[in-house]
Amino acid sequence: MQGSSLTIPAFSGTATKLRVLLQDPNVDLGRVAEVIKSDPGLTTQYLRAVKDHPDANKKTTDSISKVLSVTGLRALRQGTSFLNTVDMQTNQSVTRKWTQFWPHSVLTARLTERIGKAYRPRTGREYLAGLLHDSGKAFLEDYFPREFQGVLFQAAAAGCEMHEVEQRLLGITHAEISAMLCEKWNLQREIVRAVRFHHEPDSPFNKDPANLETEKLLAACVCVADGLANLCRVNIHIANVFLDTTIEKLPGWPVLRSYHTQDPLDLNLENELQETYKAIEATRSGMGNPTA
Repeated sequence: MQGSSLTIPAFSGTATKLRVLLQDPNVDLGRVAEVIKSDPGLTTQYLRAVKDHPDANKKTTDSISKVLSVTGLRALRQGTSFLNTVDMQTNQSVTRKWTQFWPHSVLTARLTERIGKAYRPRTGREYLAGLLHDSGKAFLEDYFPREFQGVLFQAAAAGCEMHEVEQRLLGITHAEISAMLCEKWNLQREIVRAVRFHHEPDSPFNKDPANLETEKLLAACVCVADGLANLCRVNIHIANVFLDTTIEKLPGWPVLRSYHTQDPLDLNLENELQETYKAIEATRSGMGNPTA
């Protein structure tokens, strides 16, 4: 995975809305950030566009809003004509699979943020880690479609999770690819580790010597959020083992429960799902403000 141009496709609706917003010389940065945050592909392409900005290239990116306030809109305006997009209206393969990738990413991001807030003040890392945790899947589909189809087929046939088949067939998982991509996009180290270990937050390799007490927290938040999104049946592939489980049986739950909450953990999955689809529809139609 050489080079800094590696990204995943953005959806055409969000790309169009971003271009329209950027035509306004007085556009509010907050509105721009919300559109970018509503699409994992658009987020990755924005991070690529500003990667070499002198104030953004410090491997500490943990919030789209923060980096946008530093870099401004020039790099973004220059890069929008080169956006790599995919149209769900015309691409049958995309219609079949990626209509679920988008809401899964946004829903996981929202849930990671909600879960994380029960344990610590929001940092911005929660949303980005949740949004990009499966970016490796989109990378595989875009760059290695035949191999990715094989993974989907075998995972469906075996009723197991995709990363188990990926390791056996490819020798690498989408979580590992997602983490490598996040490194190339200069995301903060905690985000990289959370993405890398979102299927195994209690891994002995999930270490941060500078933050021993909370080193596994964000990965556990993403793990539980990802599982809850699967429970909502929002994913391109859902292993049978997740369909009849509960939050207490999700892999990251024991890790999460080892931390003390600062605020009550109050999740309304139905409401989060509705808000996710509202945010996506707002950007897909090019009307209204996204809420993610």
